[in-house]
Amino acid sequence: MPKGTPTPIVDKINATFVAVFYDPKFIEYLNSQSVVSATTSPAAFLEFLKADRKATEDLVRIANTPKSEYKPQ
Repeated sequence: MPKGTPTPIVDKINATFVAVFYDPKFIEYLNSQSVVSATTSPAAFLEFLKADRKATEDLVRIANTPKSEYKPQ
């Protein structure tokens, strides 16, 4: 979502995603793919992304990979 998206829109999109993840057919599909869903709030997901980025940066540093060679996709 673009930075600066109004909170009511973010909340509405999040509520829609959460509803999909509780749909029995979607749960069945996820189970068939060995995926466990973990719905959360937009703020909690942002914190998860920040922590994940930090962990990735630490791994890149430990591997002594030049930052110019690390290109997240």
